[in-house]
This record gives sequence, C-alpha cells and structure tokens, in this order.
Amino acid sequence: MKRVVLILWCLSCYIGATAQVSINDCQLLARDNYPLIKEYDLIRSSTAYSISSAKRSYLPQVSISGQATYQSDAMAFPEEMSGMFSQMGLDVGGLNKDQYRIGIDVSQNIWDGGRSKSQQEIYEAEGEVEMRSIEVEIYSIHERVNALYFGVLLLEEQLAQNRIQQELLESNYNKVGVLIKNGAAMQSDADAIRVEVLLVQQQYIQINTTSVAYRKMLALFTGKSSLTQDVLLKPIAKIPVIADINRSELKLLDAQYSVIEAQKQSINSSIKPTFGAFATSFYGNPGLNSFKDMVDNKFTFNYVVGLKMQWKWNA
Repeated sequence: MKRVVLILWCLSCYIGATAQVSINDCQLLARDNYPLIKEYDLIRSSTAYSISSAKRSYLPQVSISGQATYQSDAMAFPEEMSGMFSQMGLDVGGLNKDQYRIGIDVSQNIWDGGRSKSQQEIYEAEGEVEMRSIEVEIYSIHERVNALYFGVLLLEEQLAQNRIQQELLESNYNKVGVLIKNGAAMQSDADAIRVEVLLVQQQYIQINTTSVAYRKMLALFTGKSSLTQDVLLKPIAKIPVIADINRSELKLLDAQYSVIEAQKQSINSSIKPTFGAFATSFYGNPGLNSFKDMVDNKFTFNYVVGLKMQWKWNA
C-alpha cells in the first residue's frame, strides 16, 4: 500500500511540475522576448514629439533682441539746412553714430497653406511604417515558432509510433523464440527481427535527439527554459482562410502608401502662399521718427504691427 501511495505522489509531482503550453502562449512569449518589441514605446514617443513640434508652428513666436552699434556715417540734414536752423537758433545735428536698441518681436502664423498639417501626417505615417516593419519581423518570428512547435508535435507522434513499432517487434521476436523452441522457426528469423528492432531503436534515438533540439530552439525564441519539458498542446483545427487581409506585410504596404500620399500633400502645400501677423516693439535711440530724433536725440519707445503674405515657388 505504501508503494502505491509513493507512486501516486511522484506522479502528482510530475504532473504539477510539467506545464501545458499552447501555440498561442509560445507566440506571445516570443513576441515579448523579441528585442525590437522594446522599440515600440520609443517610436511612439518620437512620433508624438515630432507631431507636437509640427503643431507649434501655429503658436506665437516670440523673440527678444538687443544691439549696440557704431557706424561710419549717420543720417543728417544738408549743410544748407543746418545753417538755416542755426540762424533760427536751433542746434540740429544728425543722428548719433553710436546707436542702441532693445526690443521684442512677436509673429503669429495665420495660414501656412497646409504645411504643418501635411507634416503631421508625414510623421504619423512614418511612425506607422516603423511600427509595421517591426510587426513584419515579429510575424516572421511567429512563423518560425509555428514551425518549431508543429515540428515538436510531429516528432513526438513519430516517437509514439516508433514505440508501438518496437513493442510489436519485441512481441514478434518473443513469438518467434517460442516457435524456434518448438522447431517451427529458424534462428535466422529471430535474427532478422532483432535487426529490425535495432534499426527502429536507432531511429527512435535520432527522432528524440531532433525533438530535443527543436524544444531547445523553441525555448530560445520564447525565453522560457521549461519548454524543454512542458507538454505542448495540439491546437484545434480551424477552417482555412482563403486570403488573410490582416497580414502585417499588407499593413506595411498601406502605411508606406500613406507616407507617399502625405508627401504629395506636403509638396502641394509648399507652393501655396502663407499669411501671418507680426508686431515689433523696441526701446532705443534712434527711433522710427528719424527727423525728431535728430532734434531731440533721446531714447524713445517704438512699435510696428502688421500683416504679411509670403509666396515662394521654384522657377
């Protein structure tokens, strides 16, 4: 009784230690174990940053500048006018040759001809191409995993058939042994069966070695070392699909086509005019009123606001 209990306990431990793995489990493990899968987040972040940069073209652009210059000559009244001013008691000189300015410039894009929108679409499409390229590589990994998985199942079936064949040959060998004792068969008959037994045993060793190699390779793809011992489940047969329209290669082609279309839109928008508003304000000497500055010669606050249109094209 104790021996039976010990056998049952060992059997339960073996079953508990041996997990059952499906082909979907292997594909998911291989996907997570694939080094390029880590680039997904990097591609998403890079694409989001590029799109965000393209959207900034409609934000106000602000810049602060300052300058101090000295020039060889400056604006001044002719000598005749200076003499006339002197007779009137006015001391009017020219602008200072040393000039100073500190200011702020603000520009606002009103319409850029669709440039920023097309650039965003290009970034999105290029990011999609990178993602789909990784999907294609992962799909090829899935195909290798499938080949290894079904290869192991096929080899295990061959091992099971080989064991049955060995049992039949051993049974035939024993029967022939009885017939030899009774003089109904010759020793050569038994030797022929023994040769077949040895050949089948040799085939078993070869098949088992290949199966072990397949399992080790499958473990490398999935990153799960226990696959060398786990039970691989037979997948449920499904109705074959005539054409798989969701293949990653087709999605990659769609993404590449989207890039081309976005580039066409970018080219079309590049030949359209752009409209914007601007404002410039500065504090300095001289200001915008040069004649007044020649008389007063002091620092003043000045500003300019306006609209602008720009149209570039290649001849």
